[in-house]
Amino acid sequence: MKKRIFFAFVVVAVVPAVITILAANMFARQELEEIRRRNATTGLARLDANVVEDLAAMGSAVKNEVADSRWRRLFLRRWQLGSVFQAQLIDQLVERSAQAGWVFSAIIDTDGVVLGRGDRPSSFGDTVDYRTVFGTHAITKATASAVSPFLPVWGTGGLLGIAPITYDDKTLAFLLVGKPFTADNLRNWVGGWAIPAMIVASGEILNLTPDVPQEQISPETFSAIYHGPPVTSMNLTGRRFLIGRKHLTVPTSGKAPLMMLLFFDSAPVDAATAKLFYAMLAAGGLGLLLALIFGWLVARLLTRPLDDIVEAANRISDGQWDADVISFSGGDAGRMADAFNRMIGDLRRSRDRLIQTERLGAWRDAARKVAHEIKNPLSPIQVSAEDLVSAYKPGDPGFEKILRQSTATIIEEVAAIKRFIDEFSSFARTPRPVFARFDIKDLLSDAASSFPTEHRDGRIAVDTTRSLMLTGDAELLKQALVNLIKNGLEAGGAKGAVTVTVVDEDDQVQIIVDDTGPGISGEMKAKLFTPYATSKPGGTGLGLVILQGIAVDHGGTVTVRESPDGGARFVLQLLKNPPAREQR
Repeated sequence: MKKRIFFAFVVVAVVPAVITILAANMFARQELEEIRRRNATTGLARLDANVVEDLAAMGSAVKNEVADSRWRRLFLRRWQLGSVFQAQLIDQLVERSAQAGWVFSAIIDTDGVVLGRGDRPSSFGDTVDYRTVFGTHAITKATASAVSPFLPVWGTGGLLGIAPITYDDKTLAFLLVGKPFTADNLRNWVGGWAIPAMIVASGEILNLTPDVPQEQISPETFSAIYHGPPVTSMNLTGRRFLIGRKHLTVPTSGKAPLMMLLFFDSAPVDAATAKLFYAMLAAGGLGLLLALIFGWLVARLLTRPLDDIVEAANRISDGQWDADVISFSGGDAGRMADAFNRMIGDLRRSRDRLIQTERLGAWRDAARKVAHEIKNPLSPIQVSAEDLVSAYKPGDPGFEKILRQSTATIIEEVAAIKRFIDEFSSFARTPRPVFARFDIKDLLSDAASSFPTEHRDGRIAVDTTRSLMLTGDAELLKQALVNLIKNGLEAGGAKGAVTVTVVDEDDQVQIIVDDTGPGISGEMKAKLFTPYATSKPGGTGLGLVILQGIAVDHGGTVTVRESPDGGARFVLQLLKNPPAREQR
């Protein structure tokens, strides 16, 4: 029961622990994944806001700049300056770019010819197809937009502010300032995070940061990203990335709206989740170990009273009636132990009363039998004595014959009384066995030697060549075996024979005595081992009872069966090494 309780406790402790650990790990992973998705969405929104803010700054910067009269005066004096105009224009553009912090700045005329660039002064004379790109012929005031890579002077695209330099409603030239789609600017728009970023227009990559896993983005993968949900999970370069996609909410000039991709590496989160799982596993293992220890203690505490009761019951079944259960203080275990002890006390008292009653009944039966057995011969003795008295006449020649007959009857009946008293005395004083090791062949040889004539005449067949060690009282066992051989010889009559064989059976041994007599009836078999049951003239019926007592004292039995030769077969079955309770 202890094992079953412990096993049940283990199952109850292990299954919820495993389910809890797995569920907690799955919940933690899902929660972290959801947090990262929310962070990605927030990051994309911040990115869009930063781009919109920078674009607004571009428009404001170019609007304020063209309001400076120096540009107008420079263009109005162009015919006076000649070749000096170009140098002054570039110098003024470089100076203003440095002061305003423009990444890109340029002046183009109404024909699209680059008059100067603040970031690249040597680009004078390049031509810009502004009509296709900006529609500058329609630009009458400052504006700003995101552009794709259609400017020869600016291959990456970016955020661009453009404004006309005018005089008397006449456009003299256009001022362009902007921030290109470079890796550094992408990082700044992301907010300074160390997150790989990519900007795309119409499926064409404009620019990207160096840490974008571009080599793993096949056309199919890119299409899945481009047409998938705003935030999706995908394996790239052997790692899992959370990819966020955002269409920039800014005016665009070019083929299509611009899209920004952010690549959030899931490795740190996966590593943190794995650490959390192993930490939970370790905590669960420790908890499980404590649960097992606690379960074993609880099982032992719960089953200890039952174990003590079972042990006490086993001792009682072995005849140790002094067994008690240790009383436990309080609780159900204490009440159960007290109830068991009370039950044992009641059983002891009942057993003692039963034994007393049985003893009184046995002695009453014995007294009646003794009285009967003694009374029967007394009648012939009395009649014989009376015959002697009545027949006595001095000088009567027939008196001698009557004397001889009467005295013979008296002697015979007195011998019967003596024989009965001897049997009864033997039954009453059966000694306790004294156990020792002996060889069974010695036991058989000693028993056969008690019948020297019959043994010599071949009426007793005993195998005394087989050696087999037993533990028991050799004298009592010899008495039992002699009794069986004697009964067998008497049952077979003057020509009767007895065969004694030994069968070895693991921890037991059988001594089998077969005779050639008429056998034993079924009615006699039922009461054969009860006192005074006998079918022999003059028999007391105590011999087999004594034999059975000797067998029981040796932890064995004696049974009767039909012999293959037609007679009776008595089987004396003994333990080779009787337990301690028999060795008393």
